[in-house]
Amino acid sequence: MSKQVLSNRSAHEMPSNYRFNCMDLVKFICAILVLMIHVRPFDPQKLGAEDFTNINFILKNHICRLAVPFYFTASGFLLFKKIDIKKPDTERIRGYCLKLLRLFGTWSFLLFVGKHYQLWYLEASVLAVAVLGFMMKKGVKTGKIILFSVIMYIIALLGDSYYGFLAMLKNYNVTKPFINVYDSMHTSVRNRMFFGFIFIIMGALFSQRKIVINNAVAVIGFIVSLGAMFFEGYMLKQHSAPKDLQVYISLVPAVFFLFYLSTHIKLVNKPIYQSLRVVGMLVFYTQLFVDHFVKLAIDFANKKIGININPFHFVLTLMFTLLFSVLLEKLSKKEKLSWLKYLYS
Repeated sequence: MSKQVLSNRSAHEMPSNYRFNCMDLVKFICAILVLMIHVRPFDPQKLGAEDFTNINFILKNHICRLAVPFYFTASGFLLFKKIDIKKPDTERIRGYCLKLLRLFGTWSFLLFVGKHYQLWYLEASVLAVAVLGFMMKKGVKTGKIILFSVIMYIIALLGDSYYGFLAMLKNYNVTKPFINVYDSMHTSVRNRMFFGFIFIIMGALFSQRKIVINNAVAVIGFIVSLGAMFFEGYMLKQHSAPKDLQVYISLVPAVFFLFYLSTHIKLVNKPIYQSLRVVGMLVFYTQLFVDHFVKLAIDFANKKIGININPFHFVLTLMFTLLFSVLLEKLSKKEKLSWLKYLYS
């Protein structure tokens, strides 16, 4: 597979028919990373190695956290690449939001068996895109939109990884009532635009502005940012009381550099990338549905047959999710089953 690094062009300067194959590849990998968040890749009790606990922690709370922000950024880029920010096409924005709502409703209905809480991403995307489109239509300057996104992200930080610093204010009578109200209203920052808005606007800026940096700087920047995420998460876990470890300060530059690289590494056009784009989306939507039945099979094997296949939980879920997704993608290409395309487009 040949590849060429484009170092002298901005992503927004690419022709309209340019295929961002590397972006599709990264999005496919991100779908698998999301699965790793929900299903532990390694079972330390069954495999008998405590080190696997640390590996699971690093995968779930650091590397895998790149996935959804990358989705947000890619969505912002692909949508606003076709829109003039100064004169936003509100019909296109509305159509995009309606499509996401249709996908959310369709998959919520279909996934009545098992869990489907990964679909929060669709809700958050709709809200973030709608607010951004509204601000653009009202002529809000880009600098103010970026400032707004930073404020939203700070709120997300305080409601998640940096919650320990916010919780300390409960020790004071003056601030305790405000924090209690915040807790009651802010049960999950990811389900609102606080978390996703900054990445949506990042993607929009990639689509509208000339952003060109040295490729070596992009690679080093990504590696350093990822290392900073490890350090940030470790320090927060050791010296604070995070509600969760989903939102980091260093996550923003990490996603920036990763997205830059994904749009500047040219992969030769092949049908596989179009398929990966669809299969990746289907993996994201169906993974917890498949996992529900894998759990039932594991429980049956343990209790009825006496075979312990628990250590292969992740492998089985990943394998059957991929098989199911590939099958749906192949079937959707048949004329009589073309309606299946509504599951991902």
